[in-house]
Amino acid sequence: MDATLAWARSLFRRYYRRHAVLLPPRYGRREFGFIFLGEKGMQRHTGFDTRKDLSQFMAAKGPAHAYYSVAYYEQPDATDMEAKGWMGADLIFDLDADHLPGAEEMSYEEMLESCRLEALKVAEEFLLDHFGFSEDDLRIAFSGGRGYHLHVTHPEVHPLGAQARREIVDYVTGNGLAIERLLARETYATTTFQGQTSGKQRWTVPPADAPGWPGLFTRTLIGELEQLLAMDHEAALQELEALPGIGAKRAEQLLEQLTPQRMRGLAQGNVDQVPALADKRVLGGLAERTRLDAVGEADEPVTADVKRLIRLPGSLHGKTGLRVTNLTLDELKGFDPLRDAVALSDQPVGLKVEQETEVTMKDETWHLEPGVHDVPEHVAAFLCLKFAAGGPPWRPKLASEEVHA
Repeated sequence: MDATLAWARSLFRRYYRRHAVLLPPRYGRREFGFIFLGEKGMQRHTGFDTRKDLSQFMAAKGPAHAYYSVAYYEQPDATDMEAKGWMGADLIFDLDADHLPGAEEMSYEEMLESCRLEALKVAEEFLLDHFGFSEDDLRIAFSGGRGYHLHVTHPEVHPLGAQARREIVDYVTGNGLAIERLLARETYATTTFQGQTSGKQRWTVPPADAPGWPGLFTRTLIGELEQLLAMDHEAALQELEALPGIGAKRAEQLLEQLTPQRMRGLAQGNVDQVPALADKRVLGGLAERTRLDAVGEADEPVTADVKRLIRLPGSLHGKTGLRVTNLTLDELKGFDPLRDAVALSDQPVGLKVEQETEVTMKDETWHLEPGVHDVPEHVAAFLCLKFAAGGPPWRPKLASEEVHA
């Protein structure tokens, strides 16, 4: 372990001698924090007046993890939080792959892809569409580990307190969302007898282009129905019958009615196009599943914390060796962290593997049996840092075996 940590420390210092981190806006008003390989705790309450000061610190210390505050302070290096003089904070969404449903059954690659898609949904659907921020107000970063950070930098969010930020998270995650408020009851087939008008009622859905949650609900419902249509007929029936209130007869009726023309009518809010959906038992059975698919992922403690530290773009993640990478929205759409966030070199490093493993980086898969292998520096760093963080037993060869770092 000592040899592994010594090699990793030298690797990080060399990286920072050659690569500058990306400073956030108004960095002179930010607090910085650092964690070092093999050491406990965090060094925080640090401020930097110039880019050169920060670059020299990174090159000399080679921190495993580097952070900066989402808040702006009058005195960012003050050790007492009250003495710092809080001036406001960016709005942060932290999406971590291990918080996603079913993450425990996913591979690392699958977790990364699922989290990327979730970040894209939160950015496009909620931050840009529902809240009306522009892409200029949004900064996106891959965390270097398992997730993504979405930063809203618009001045209107800076003074928001913790409670207001919690309410934003509740909106995105659908916490407390009443599905019945997204729907409406429509009276049809009315008759008048002795001056009294009566009629039947059915559930209706909003148009798919309605603003906010109503339109999102309908678009997600249509997506659910399209997935059912793409499935084998028997499998689709089983999916529907497993939902509360939908038996075999209603499931069959619904699938028969889901033609492309009727789906277009449904997108306009015309439930008559799909009569089976007007049955409250059918719509009710689909509603909760639709809600779960529609909600966005957000870590409430992170978003609500107005003094949070977040990873510094351009720095390396101390458990993977991957770069914390700034992205535009377009770049996020095609981003592959195990290719595009690899910052360390292809230089060969001798690696002693004590347990069979496989890793794919930069579109190349390495299947390693127990023994000594020459692998690219970025592969060695990824495996060794996982080991140092408590993962499987990989380590570089000892110095006497000519580690190339």
